[in-house]
Amino acid sequence: MITENIIQLNPQYTNALPQWQLVEDAVRGQEAIKKAKTKYLPKPNANIDTPENELRYNQYVLRSVYYNTVYRTLSAMVGAAFRKAPIIDTPESIEYLEKNVDGGGLTLDQQAQWTLSEVLKKGRCGLLVDYPQVLGSTSRADVERGIRATIKAYTAEQVIDWSEERTDTGVKLNYVKLCEIDYKVDIQTGYREEDKRYIVLRLIDGVYSVEHYTDSGVSTGFFEPKDAAGNTFNFIPFIFTGSENNTPDIDQA
Repeated sequence: MITENIIQLNPQYTNALPQWQLVEDAVRGQEAIKKAKTKYLPKPNANIDTPENELRYNQYVLRSVYYNTVYRTLSAMVGAAFRKAPIIDTPESIEYLEKNVDGGGLTLDQQAQWTLSEVLKKGRCGLLVDYPQVLGSTSRADVERGIRATIKAYTAEQVIDWSEERTDTGVKLNYVKLCEIDYKVDIQTGYREEDKRYIVLRLIDGVYSVEHYTDSGVSTGFFEPKDAAGNTFNFIPFIFTGSENNTPDIDQA
């Protein structure tokens, strides 16, 4: 199935993206600021289009200095919050999350620090609970060999669309669209290729489903995640973490 609107963005996202990019560049520092050229360093004589003026501008950029107080402030604030190690109290059945929360070796404490950092920078990030596809229920032996739940974190820029619905018990998410970008490497040739994909989380008739799409909008997989007992979910296990509250609405950093 081809979905033409797979790259459509939420209007709130479109409005907030320039500010997020500004903050991200400010945190990354001088290299990111200079690379953006006229975005942050306007040409003094922009109306003069000559090689000499372009050379003069490049020298101006080369001599410019950006003192990264933004990154220093961010690091200090995160460090102050985690100066005292947090107390983590998890049930025995999911204690493994403390040492490997995302399946890639990130600890729960490290993910908490990353989440705080993103909220300080942009007022927003997202956390998705995922579970491998299995047939039937999951045994303790399955858990021991790696069939476990994970919590994956997404930046504000990666959560490109979302929607809610009203129910008898309140408001709940019924749609979330995520964008992921990885780089595939051919280990024989060393060739590196960008791999952009979209993940759409839906709640239809009380059943949670996940569908993956390519950058051109072609569906590459659809499934309905199940819990350890083999039951489908009646909610989307995704939460927005904000600076003011945890609703989908975008907060100020």
